Amino acid sequence: MAIEVRRVSADGRGALHALLLRGEGAGRLLSRAFSPRVGRPHLATHGDLLGPQGEPIDDGLLLRLEGSPETYLVTLHGNPHVADALIEWWVSLGATASEDLLPPWGDGDPIFRDALSSLPRAPGSRAAAFLLEQGSAGFARWLRSTAGRVPSQEEIGDLLELAPVGEAVLVAARVALAGVPNSGKSTLLNRLVGEERVVTSPLPGTTRDLIEETILCGGFPVTLIDGAGLREEGTDLELRGMERMGAAIASADLVLHLLPPWVEGPSLLEGDLPPLLKIGSRCDEDRSRMCPGQLPVSGITGEGLDELRSEIPRRLYGCSTIPRGIPVPFLARHRRVLESAWQLASGGSDPSPVLAALREDL
Repeated sequence: MAIEVRRVSADGRGALHALLLRGEGAGRLLSRAFSPRVGRPHLATHGDLLGPQGEPIDDGLLLRLEGSPETYLVTLHGNPHVADALIEWWVSLGATASEDLLPPWGDGDPIFRDALSSLPRAPGSRAAAFLLEQGSAGFARWLRSTAGRVPSQEEIGDLLELAPVGEAVLVAARVALAGVPNSGKSTLLNRLVGEERVVTSPLPGTTRDLIEETILCGGFPVTLIDGAGLREEGTDLELRGMERMGAAIASADLVLHLLPPWVEGPSLLEGDLPPLLKIGSRCDEDRSRMCPGQLPVSGITGEGLDELRSEIPRRLYGCSTIPRGIPVPFLARHRRVLESAWQLASGGSDPSPVLAALREDL
């Protein structure tokens, strides 16, 4: 068959496009249009998308899909002019462009369709690579393997343990920054975000409204929440700000408790709290009074920021980066099916029927 190129998705939250290239000789065409940076067999490969003169015009992910004819999925950033330029270049190399959008919910493996339909929500390239891997190899391959065998309860249980990790690739955890006034919360948030999102001042009570910004930690989306510093008294306006911050802390998935060098005595954090990560904030000023178990961080010098970015997903999910090379369910519906399969297996029944319903999209 002739080489065909068509769009799979348009703009999404992660500003990604996806193009499908299929037909005998598609790989040879891509050898002139894609230069890999890193990659492993069966996994999405990150690289540069090249123009007619061999110049990089975007970076993206390349994934070869199983089956015949040769089929490749390419992701690129959301500027439609880049997609148009690539399609025009590939057509000059012998491909035929299809004007029809290939919907992610079309024919094919249901897990692959889930991955494609989730792709516009991918917050970054690591998340996009994860989805493409799970939809073609990963979880999709594991599910296909159950057509000829009965998985054990332990095997299903291992996948269920990874389900929260997979779902977290698309759903941001909420991480609250808590501490006394001038503990360095706003400076730290600005440094993590990469811009001055919050005005900082040595005067207490500067931050009163809740500020939320989403960043990536190890590829996972994380929504940071900053607000009023915690103290025992303040103006009516400051007390309302502390009340809002207290509610945000109570509902967070993780709390970064900033402890500057001068803080002594009991913590002002009270009640049934989420997991805490203790931060020795403003560590550039005085490290001598830092307590064991605190992660030293300075929003001014940047010390400890890389360790913090790794530690946040580790505390949330048990891993510092989005996992690669293993099957991971990534949608709530995958988890629900696996929970039903695990219940059947734990009772001595065959879990195959419920897995077949997911595999065959019944």
